[in-house]
Amino acid sequence: MSPGYFMQSHERLADPLVTSATRRAPKMQEWLQKITSVQQLLTDVLQVVHPSLHDVRSQTPCNQTPTSRTQLPAGQL
Repeated sequence: MSPGYFMQSHERLADPLVTSATRRAPKMQEWLQKITSVQQLLTDVLQVVHPSLHDVRSQTPCNQTPTSRTQLPAGQL
């Protein structure tokens, strides 16, 4: 039995977005700093090979400043 089958005709509550408890740990911060250049490279590659997916990714809450957050147009996902 699959989870999708179980959820049929069940109302699912939306899970809130929360930050991981380990994100503020010094080792995690160090690791995040180390992968910044790799993340930027992958973002640039995505922009070239799949521009529409890059646009949607750029509009996610984790990739925006609080003043630049906008709602996605309907049907863009």
